[in-house]
Amino acid sequence: MVSGLAVSARPALAQGEGESPPIIQSVSFEIARNQGVDPYFGPFDPNEPFDPASELAREGDWILITVVVSDADLPDEELFVRKTSTWLPWPASPSPEPPQMPGDTPNFHAPLYRSVGAGTATIYFRFLVPQWLGANQARLRGVIDWDVRWEIQIEVSNSESPGEEDPVDVYSFVLYAVEQVAFRPPNPPPFADAGSDRVVPRGMRIILDGSRTYDYYNVGFDVTNENIFEKDTLTFTWEWISGPVRVDPEQDDPHSPYAIVQLDVPDPNQPYVYRLLVDDNVNALPSSDTVQITVLDELPPETPPVAIIEGPAHAQPVGSVVTLVSRSYDPDRPDDPNGLLLEYRWQQTSELGEPLAPEEFRDAFQPLTGLTEKQSSWQALTPGTFYFRLLVSDGQFLSNATFAVEVIERETSAVTETADSAADSAAGKAADSGSTPDELAPTLPAGACGAGFLPLAAAPLAYCLVARRRG
Repeated sequence: MVSGLAVSARPALAQGEGESPPIIQSVSFEIARNQGVDPYFGPFDPNEPFDPASELAREGDWILITVVVSDADLPDEELFVRKTSTWLPWPASPSPEPPQMPGDTPNFHAPLYRSVGAGTATIYFRFLVPQWLGANQARLRGVIDWDVRWEIQIEVSNSESPGEEDPVDVYSFVLYAVEQVAFRPPNPPPFADAGSDRVVPRGMRIILDGSRTYDYYNVGFDVTNENIFEKDTLTFTWEWISGPVRVDPEQDDPHSPYAIVQLDVPDPNQPYVYRLLVDDNVNALPSSDTVQITVLDELPPETPPVAIIEGPAHAQPVGSVVTLVSRSYDPDRPDDPNGLLLEYRWQQTSELGEPLAPEEFRDAFQPLTGLTEKQSSWQALTPGTFYFRLLVSDGQFLSNATFAVEVIERETSAVTETADSAADSAAGKAADSGSTPDELAPTLPAGACGAGFLPLAAAPLAYCLVARRRG
C-alpha cells in the first residue's frame, strides 16, 4: 500500500498587535478518473472522493484539492498561496531513469477559484497526473505498488515573499499513480545490423557480428538484467545467402548476435553474403540485414582503422546525459570486429575541430565517464550545438571521427503560463456562473490538459520508449 499523508506547519509567529496568521484548517480531495480514451482530454468518470494516503491515481486523472484556510483578519488582509509538486524518484531500482519531471511540474495549475469570507477562505487546486509511458520496474518486481510519486506542498501566508520571521502554514502530502495501460504506444520493430562488409584472408574463422542491432524498446538498460521485466527478447538467426561455396554459420545461442564461419575458398569477384534476421517476438515480421565478406589469398598492406561514432539522432534537453558510442573497427583485424583491441580518446572541440580549454567545455558539457573507452558519457549543461571528436589508434595508424549534439532548453515555462491562463479563465467562468470548480471539473480538463504536456506528446519516439522503463 502507499504510505500516509504528511502534514507539517511552521510556527504561527506574531504579526503585530491585533493580527493573526493564516492557518490551513482542512484539505479534502476528489478525483476525476480518465477513462483511458485520450491521455489529456478524457472523457472522465464523475468526481468521487479520493484519499491519497491509501488510493492510487492513474495517468490522465485530475486530482481536485479543496483547501480551507482560517484567518481572523480576512477579508481585510491579503492571503497568498503557493504550491509545488516535486517528482520523487525510486532510488532502489536498477532500471534507467524515468523522464525528467523534477521540480515544480507544469501539471499543477494555479487555484481555480478562491472564495474569501469573514475569517475564512476556500481555495481549489487541480493536479493533472501526466503521461509517462510505461511501468515502474520496481512495481513489476512487486517491491512497490505504484509507478510514479510526487510530493505536493501547499503554503499559505499573508506575505507574497515570506521571510524567516513571517508565519507560513504548510500542508504537504505524497501522491502516487500507476500507468494507464490504454496509453501505451505500439512496440516498434528492431533494426537489424549485420555489420560492415569486410575483406579477409583465406582460412580465417570469421565472427559474424550483429551486436549493432538496435531495438528502441530495449534502449537504456541491459536486457540480460533479471530485474528488468518489461523488455524485448531478441532472437538472432544467421544464414548463408550466396558465395563461392555454401558455408553455413555456426551459432550456438539464438539470443546471441554472433555466429562463426570459416572461409577457405577465395574469390575476389564473388563475396560471401550472409543475412541476419532479428525477431523481437512481438512484431509479425523480423528485421533483416546482410553483410558481404570477400576472401582473398593474401590481404593488401595494412590500413588505418575506421572511426565511427554513434550518438543521439535528436536534440537533447539541458541536463540530460548524452552517450556517444564508438562503432570503430580495424580492417586488418577481422578477428576483432568490435574494435576491442583499438585505443580510444574522446575530445570536445569547437565547430572547426579545435580542442577546447577545460574552462570552456566544463561550462557547457561535463565529461562523466569513458574518455578513453569505447563509450563516453557527457552531461549537457547549457543549450547550443556541441562538437566531439573520437581518436582511434591501432598502434600504427590514427583515425578520427566527429559528431555534433544539439542541446535545447526544456520547454516548460511557456507551457506552464498557458496552462495557468486556462485555469484562470475557467475560474472566471466558475465565478460568473455561480458554480464551483468541482461541479465544472469534468469539462475543465479539455481546456488545459493538452497545453500542460505538449512537450511530452511531441517527444522523439526513442525518448518516449526509453521512458517506458521507469525506476
